[in-house]
Amino acid sequence: MEDIAGTGAGVLSAQTGADEAVLNRFGYVQELRRKLRFFSVFAVGFSIISITTGIFLNYGFGLAY
Repeated sequence: MEDIAGTGAGVLSAQTGADEAVLNRFGYVQELRRKLRFFSVFAVGFSIISITTGIFLNYGFGLAY
């Protein structure tokens, strides 16, 4: 079982290295930002509130008629 997992990890790291090489060829640096800015947090919150408001309003409209 360890051989299979080890082989998969080796293939994954080889693929990651190939991806980094392609990005470097185009002049990009591989990065992953793990921060949400204020606008992103606002957009997520606004969309959640909009969805729940729409659900409850339509539910109330359906019960009324």
